[in-house]
Amino acid sequence: MGTAHKEFLTAPEIVAAICLDFRMYPPQTRLFRELSPLILGPESAVSPTPNRDGFWISEGNRMRRIGAEDLRERLCRGLEQHPPPLPLLAGICGRVFRTSARVGRNDDGEDGIWIDTGMDAYRCRQCGDCCRRLDFRHQVTEDDVDRWRLLGRDDILAWVREDRGSDGEPVYGVWREPGTARYAEICPWLKNVPGTVKWICAIHDVKPEICRQYPATRKHAEMTGCIGVD
Repeated sequence: MGTAHKEFLTAPEIVAAICLDFRMYPPQTRLFRELSPLILGPESAVSPTPNRDGFWISEGNRMRRIGAEDLRERLCRGLEQHPPPLPLLAGICGRVFRTSARVGRNDDGEDGIWIDTGMDAYRCRQCGDCCRRLDFRHQVTEDDVDRWRLLGRDDILAWVREDRGSDGEPVYGVWREPGTARYAEICPWLKNVPGTVKWICAIHDVKPEICRQYPATRKHAEMTGCIGVD
């Protein structure tokens, strides 16, 4: 349960959120270097290579070269296999999301971390930029599709293609031009407000959850160029 501009996450949810952050953006090399001793242990010294295209990481008595993507995955494995104690995890979380994070409990008595999303001053400017940059293709969920089916929104479903993932579970591709395998270059539901430079969502009341959640945090807004936090 959350409060205004704060979110509560359990330790596994925090780990998943951190790894999602690591993988969502281009390699955050400075952040990876700062967090390595906290996640991999103080003996895991990490330093950038001279041309900044990777790192040197200590392994026993020797140094080994490692790429930014490999270091990212090593950090994620470290968090997943050996989750830090909650106080340390809160400190890591604060650095990753550039905000305050504190250990606490939710209304159900679960231990976890409260995170300030930094969205208290956020205001959507209706610039439409996020809808013109369709950098998601398969993040629409089965719940989204079930809701559209229940509402009889065949107009929306015409832009959705159902496939099967490697695990056999359904994967939904959006927004695909009806009757083709081509993805739309901009969201087909983005509409200009006549006589203005503002844009609106034509399916605002039933838009996908990923759209409702954007931007989830101030960092997410900043990293993706959203002007709503300026």
